[in-house]
Amino acid sequence: MMAAMMTLGRVVVPVVVEYASASSVASNVRVSSRSTWSDRRWVLDGRRPGLVEHDLIVEWSFDLPDGSCFTDPQWAALLEAARR
Repeated sequence: MMAAMMTLGRVVVPVVVEYASASSVASNVRVSSRSTWSDRRWVLDGRRPGLVEHDLIVEWSFDLPDGSCFTDPQWAALLEAARR
């Protein structure tokens, strides 16, 4: 487990994350028919009336206020926690 501080705008938020072992989550585990765990973008399954494809997309590779990207190595623990 790791404790860290994350700055969101002007707010500093304490974050506690637990590291997953390499064996616990394989990067090729499927989260949908079109996406795997380690993909920067998940395209989920679940067609329903009224939904369009972008309603089923989780984009993990977004920019942060400090200029880094959420998929950059320094955010790996937080990214893993968010995906869980």
